[in-house]
Amino acid sequence: MHALSIAVAPWLFAGLAVATDFGHQSVGSAPVYLFRDSAGSAYALELPEPTDATLAKHYVTPREFAALADLGATIAYLPEYPDSAIGPCTSAEFPHDFNIAFVEGVVFGNIARCDPGGRPSGADRQSVGFLLFTHGYQAQAAHTVVIPWFKNALHGHGIYFGDTSSFPCHDGQDATFNTRIEGWSEWPGFGPAKNPYWTSTGPSESQTCGTPMSDGWNLNSGVVTTAYEVSVRATADQWVRYEVRRWDGSAWTTHTPPLMRDMRYAGWPSGPGVFDEAANGFMIGSTGPLGTTSGTPWTIGIRELSVVWSGGWETATKSTAVEFYNARLDHYFMTADANEIGDLDHGVHAGWMRTGYAFPVGAQDAASFAEPVCRFYGLPARGLDSHFYSANAGECEAVKARFGNDWLFESANVFAVDLPDSLTGECPPRTQPVFRLWNGRSDSNHRYATGVSVRQSMLARGFIAEGYGPQGVAMCSPRQKSRRRRRRNIVLTCAQRSRTRAARREKGDK
Repeated sequence: MHALSIAVAPWLFAGLAVATDFGHQSVGSAPVYLFRDSAGSAYALELPEPTDATLAKHYVTPREFAALADLGATIAYLPEYPDSAIGPCTSAEFPHDFNIAFVEGVVFGNIARCDPGGRPSGADRQSVGFLLFTHGYQAQAAHTVVIPWFKNALHGHGIYFGDTSSFPCHDGQDATFNTRIEGWSEWPGFGPAKNPYWTSTGPSESQTCGTPMSDGWNLNSGVVTTAYEVSVRATADQWVRYEVRRWDGSAWTTHTPPLMRDMRYAGWPSGPGVFDEAANGFMIGSTGPLGTTSGTPWTIGIRELSVVWSGGWETATKSTAVEFYNARLDHYFMTADANEIGDLDHGVHAGWMRTGYAFPVGAQDAASFAEPVCRFYGLPARGLDSHFYSANAGECEAVKARFGNDWLFESANVFAVDLPDSLTGECPPRTQPVFRLWNGRSDSNHRYATGVSVRQSMLARGFIAEGYGPQGVAMCSPRQKSRRRRRRNIVLTCAQRSRTRAARREKGDK
């Protein structure tokens, strides 16, 4: 089969190469944000120690103001949330650019927004993205948290990163930067009190061990040579997806591939945390070096922070990926492109017939809250004539880097889906698994199927399961709303009407 043409808009590649000029960035180019209480006194938010369960207000001393000034920091203020029962946070919109600094044993610049009525109607996903670079932060045993769906201090679910050289990574692994999903418990007044503070998903703790984070920000010159692009997406169903990309001074590469986790499996002391529908805020902040009140000053630069709500699959535009089969090649092919489907149905590419199998996918614009699926074409000159799809941006980059001479990169976004849980292969609610099966031959071909029976039949033919979890789930397709119950209700209604009419005839009624 010849390569099929797919038009790709330029914006689809925006996430692959962020055109950011780091040369002008410095600690003075963005402020460190503090809060003011009702009396006008300035304070910083302090994250708790692992055994604690409350945010604290740290009132800034003249000595600490002087230390921040010596570091070159400028100070700005966020208004305190008017309801003191909610806790130390703001209802103001988050700034896009700011710094977090550690001096005199205290972290300054942690910010939290708590707005119980702030979630748009119908929104079930909160997506967060920002650029990050550091000075002096490496190997400081500090931890920075990113908490979507925040309410008060310990409710929410997200990720943290920092120096984890001793925990959770072991055996001498270098884990200065370890992005790990966290689950925050609630405290009295907001639900059952559950400790400890750092409550993780357990099995995913070692997912990113061995991917160290490096300082790359020169405060004197303002030049940034190493930076990170962090994206986190969390849903009301308590699923979290995160990804980290690294800037090495000239190009962006994958640092932590996209990972999806079901937070309901978090190792809570007494079972999964209970989601609070009023948790509609967001928090980002850092601890100082754990277990100490001193340490070398460091600075984190946060730039281009974006916090976006979306409605997910319930409101997304969808299309259908249709499957075809070529008996001569013994190859399967799927596409959601209407022009390609039309060409195959009308014999433009001879030998291809529909199998009768298809599954829903998101339109290309659904990639704003889901995963864009990349596509490659295996070149016939290399003994191939097939297409390969992946919803994992890291895998897409790996295919380009390792097999660029064999597989032609056609598109970064042919349609959109969700990723499954990176460990179990389970799909998020309102989606269904799409299994990826490989023929294992030199003329490499994959089949993508949603049916368990189809999967079993392909395995019986010698195909190899690929993907996440023991079942080999490659992606998760949005489920179509079932109409079966509605049709059944209509049938019952008609039957009820028939019985009513018969009863009336027996009584002599018209």
